[in-house]
Amino acid sequence: MPFFSVIVPVYKSRQWVGRAIESILAQTFEDFELILVDDGSPDDSVEVIAQYTDPRMKLIQQENRGRGGARNRGIEASTGTWITFLDPDDQWLPGLLEDYYRVISDHPGIDFCYSSYRRICQDGRSVPAMKIEGIDTPILSEDCFRDGLYGRFTPCVGAMAVRRALLEETGLFPLGLRIGEDSYLIIRIALKSRQTAFIPREETLYYCDLGVTVQHAKLKRLGLEKPYYPAILLSIEEWDAQGKIPLERRASLRRFIRRLIPWINCHMGFDRAYGVAWTILRRHVSPLRHPICYARALLSFGYGWLCSFSTLRAIARLVRGKRKRAAG
Repeated sequence: MPFFSVIVPVYKSRQWVGRAIESILAQTFEDFELILVDDGSPDDSVEVIAQYTDPRMKLIQQENRGRGGARNRGIEASTGTWITFLDPDDQWLPGLLEDYYRVISDHPGIDFCYSSYRRICQDGRSVPAMKIEGIDTPILSEDCFRDGLYGRFTPCVGAMAVRRALLEETGLFPLGLRIGEDSYLIIRIALKSRQTAFIPREETLYYCDLGVTVQHAKLKRLGLEKPYYPAILLSIEEWDAQGKIPLERRASLRRFIRRLIPWINCHMGFDRAYGVAWTILRRHVSPLRHPICYARALLSFGYGWLCSFSTLRAIARLVRGKRKRAAG
């Protein structure tokens, strides 16, 4: 039984999947299996995968079910104690799995660990995803919301490892979400995790606006450039309604929600985000106890409603573009 199972969903990825496979096979920690799930890809991604003959690799083919469905199929077919993920247009540096293994071995109570990563833009610029100053050792937390770990250092699906037992507790990726299904599940993993570790090393390269992120780019052009927020709110609301949020996490989660809700202004009309955000606002934020937060949330909803009109949305994009050019 391998220590790690690496799950890679493949769809229209012939240009990049070879790079992703090579970055996984080049890991200095070698006790892993690599499961690639061809999600009904119409291109010749499978032919590219067939060029690699490493015995640790396994290819599964299925009809198109989306990234969440492909990852779920890979999890079901995996045998590793720990589960990791990489999208086919992204890349790992060689020491990632070894860093995870070292932290997991040193701290047996950890059931969720993740690391920093770098965004690689289409113009070749390399941008750190998180501001990390003066931190060079892993940060451990028994409540990543209470300790400010989640939000300050937000997990990315391609730069995390989760113990199989914890994943079985939380359930798998949701089906039916157009985008943000990874954030939907990650929030549940963070809520259920008994001990979390953040590794401040950038060993995942996240290539922006490529392959599976094309849909995200389209949403960005519509003014919905942060689609991960609605998925988080939806996940919190469903678990809260089902009574599955641990009692000891409720207070710290509410503080996190009060910081999160104002960002909903970008998501008017994205899935059920607007209604979910309003429900969570009424449930977790009091206008008497948290007047400033409540006012900010109301203003953000108003901004989101205005931006739902195509003309005003175009003006907002123009203003944001001018601000970025002025700042740059």
